[in-house]
Amino acid sequence: MNMKRHAALSILCAVSLVACQGEVDLGGEQPDSGSSPTSVTSTASSPASVTSTASSSASASTGSGTPSVGDTSTNDTPAASPSCPDPPRGVPVVLATQSQAWAIAADATNVYWATQLGGPAWAVPIAGGTATMLDMQSTFTLALDATNVYSVGNGQVVACAKSGCGGTPRVIATAGSDSMGIVVDADNVYWAESLNGTIWKAPITGGDATAFAQSGWPYEMAIDADNVYWSDNRGYVMKAPKAGGDSTSLVSGLAHEVLGIAVDANNVYFTLGNGVIMQAPIAGGTPITLSENGGNEPWGIAVDATSVYWANTQTNTILRVNIGGGCEQTLATNQSAATGIAVDDANVYWTNWQTGQIMKLAK
Repeated sequence: MNMKRHAALSILCAVSLVACQGEVDLGGEQPDSGSSPTSVTSTASSPASVTSTASSSASASTGSGTPSVGDTSTNDTPAASPSCPDPPRGVPVVLATQSQAWAIAADATNVYWATQLGGPAWAVPIAGGTATMLDMQSTFTLALDATNVYSVGNGQVVACAKSGCGGTPRVIATAGSDSMGIVVDADNVYWAESLNGTIWKAPITGGDATAFAQSGWPYEMAIDADNVYWSDNRGYVMKAPKAGGDSTSLVSGLAHEVLGIAVDANNVYFTLGNGVIMQAPIAGGTPITLSENGGNEPWGIAVDATSVYWANTQTNTILRVNIGGGCEQTLATNQSAATGIAVDDANVYWTNWQTGQIMKLAK
């Protein structure tokens, strides 16, 4: 099944809480993603307490190329740990409504989101206001630098100024139709093509794309000053140095697909298809399970200085847990198939795929 269709079906099955058999025609489920977003004031949520779980698993390293399954036997089935009280929370604010909203990112001024099946990317002020279409096609993920928004979709890697690009985004490189994750640094943009297992790299100013690394089935991506990281459908978390060199599996042998990924100065954080949220040192070492409360195929994951954030599409909740594990808290309830999630110093942002809402909640 096409990966984008598979993702949509997974979310649909999760929110309906029924067993899905065969393919479902989503053609009539969502209106045209190119239509203009509507503004809404706010929606309430009533937090409820949840339980936090933890277990540990082993790490492994491989050379460049596709990692071999079974390098390390890891245990991604957690054991229960005590629940924690939820903090008092304000009312989540609906910044905009846009059908098929998926990935989300934020800077100091705006929230940006990508629509699911090749629709346009959008931006809306953090403080609220009119949403702006960025005249670029986007699929699942997007990346930001100081001046531009980058996305991969419809066979192209493109950049658009945050203020808009007048209907003509700048084409950086061609890309496969199955491209998923994308990240950017000061010099290059990197993206993942799942079917051929390749991480590609191209100058942000444009030019020839080169194969940066090989992997089994790469999904989402993260980046820091020295390395590019990606999740792999075949149970791996991978990294490769930006300066060149062998790729390394930080985690291998997981029994479930690895989906969302985020990174900070010390660790990489990732979600598994069975709803487990995990953490592993970027220098290598033993991974730990932070939570089993991710529901069915949680995609989005984000991290700040103290906590890891994600969405559970089955319980329709937004959650966080301390880095390193411990107190897990529910931040919002009564959401609608939340997928993408982002954080800044003050707020948590997420997309509600089923209703198309772009949400904001003060931490």
